[in-house]
Amino acid sequence: MTDTVELTHKLNRAEAMIDQGLLDMPMDEINAVQALIDHEHELWDRCEVLGARIRKARRKAARRSAIEQVVSNPEDACPDCGEARIDYLVWDDDEKVTCASCGCVYVP
Repeated sequence: MTDTVELTHKLNRAEAMIDQGLLDMPMDEINAVQALIDHEHELWDRCEVLGARIRKARRKAARRSAIEQVVSNPEDACPDCGEARIDYLVWDDDEKVTCASCGCVYVP
């Protein structure tokens, strides 16, 4: 952790020197600052990727939860398995319903 603090201090110093137009740091300090920048960019990129994956998983879970909560009338539930989620009961025509959970075709 001390190395990171030290490199951060060097980065701050380099930024100040650049702002003043006096960048005359030794090459080893410039290389150390560049290594810190590269490391931070890599970590940031990995965090962005992980964050995007987490957001996608949350959206998917929310959609799945919303679908599972939409329930049809209890009278329309599948007589074989009791499925009542509206997205799992497919009306084939005006009279018949197919249960996507068990395949039962029935007239509610």
